[in-house]
Amino acid sequence: MFKYLTTTAMLAAVLPAAAHAQDTARAFSFDIAASDTASALNTFARQAGVHLSFPYDAVQGRRVAALRGRYTRDEALGRLIADQGLVVASQSATLIALKAASTASLAPERPLAAASQEEEIVVLGYGQSRQVQTVTPKAMSKSTAGASPLRSLNRLPGVNFDSSDANGTYEAATQISIRGFITDQMGYTLDGVPLGNMQYRNNNGLSINRALLSENNGGATLSQGSGALGTASTSNIGGTIDFTSIEPTSDLGIDLAQSYGSENSWHSFARVNSGELPWGGRLMVAYAHDKQGKWRGWGKQEQDQLNAKYVQPLGDNVTSTTFLNLIDRREDDYNDLSLAKIDQYGWHFDNVPTFALAEDLARVVQNGGAVPAPYVNADDAVYNGGACDVTCWPTSALTTTSARACRARAPATSISTTVSAPGPTPTIPRPKPMAARRSRSRRCGMT
Repeated sequence: MFKYLTTTAMLAAVLPAAAHAQDTARAFSFDIAASDTASALNTFARQAGVHLSFPYDAVQGRRVAALRGRYTRDEALGRLIADQGLVVASQSATLIALKAASTASLAPERPLAAASQEEEIVVLGYGQSRQVQTVTPKAMSKSTAGASPLRSLNRLPGVNFDSSDANGTYEAATQISIRGFITDQMGYTLDGVPLGNMQYRNNNGLSINRALLSENNGGATLSQGSGALGTASTSNIGGTIDFTSIEPTSDLGIDLAQSYGSENSWHSFARVNSGELPWGGRLMVAYAHDKQGKWRGWGKQEQDQLNAKYVQPLGDNVTSTTFLNLIDRREDDYNDLSLAKIDQYGWHFDNVPTFALAEDLARVVQNGGAVPAPYVNADDAVYNGGACDVTCWPTSALTTTSARACRARAPATSISTTVSAPGPTPTIPRPKPMAARRSRSRRCGMT
């Protein structure tokens, strides 16, 4: 028994050390743009697949140069924190903790001021969100292909995500709650651009499902509790979810993926990276076709989506980033079942499957008469209740490492055409959006 315990203890001590040594010797492909130190360290953590903690107040107002290429984890971190007043306090295979370097070792020696000399001390501070949690791209890549990025947040404590379909892309029946706050009580951004409250009617923004392919998600950061005043959102009373898109790589590459599932579900994905072009720019273009049948009743959810991102350094301190999203989406609704409907028709009851039956039900509604079987009430179901949406969403930004950063986006213009008929979901005309976006949407349905 003593030998067994001794062997177990030795393995427990040796295995983490071996894993740490393997990770520190492994070379990663880093693509970190010139930015403030806090953002650069967060990007490093996502790309290295580790958790990183550091004192925000120690890096306030500091910036770092761009870091691109293949480095070991220690080499990349060493380059980022050089001359930043940070040192490594502890590290393991999954966690790195930084601390502020001793002021005695950083400050140059100088003679003490005379006791009678007056000295003014100014202390500046700013608020930071607490309870910040991050889902890394590595963790998101373990989700089902084509799944909503919101579903990946479901693994965090205090987060609950519900949807009618397996991938969480059917927006009419999708809900996320964080410690009692629901979807339209939180703020959402993509690369700093506001997404509104992500409601199904999209009258105040755009869903992350329509803005970014799941394979292009660069991670998500959740700030629980009331969001910071600087967050670009009008609905962040319950927290903020910041999504990021991945950067084009410095190497030429093609990614292909194909998946198939039950209910005739298909997901096809292709992504091309140009690598670094002769003039220094990098381009990524990705396309996905997603199709899945309804698990109850007839109909399907189908969409074609294109993402393109171009990054162009403009000198040593300025970077231009342009992002374009195009999506053509069609989804057939599920019938909302009450307990009475389930008792009457069963679990698989759904909307009217044929136009002829829909005509018979419409005549009963207009003129009265006997309701055709198996229906008890003529308005228990609708025919072809669904939604169509075509969206174009371009954004552009300029970032600089100087003290003053400037950001420019495409004009906030929205073109919206709405066509509706009585159906399960009322239509609300889309107002001018908060984000830079050009969009055209169609709502279609008939009873």
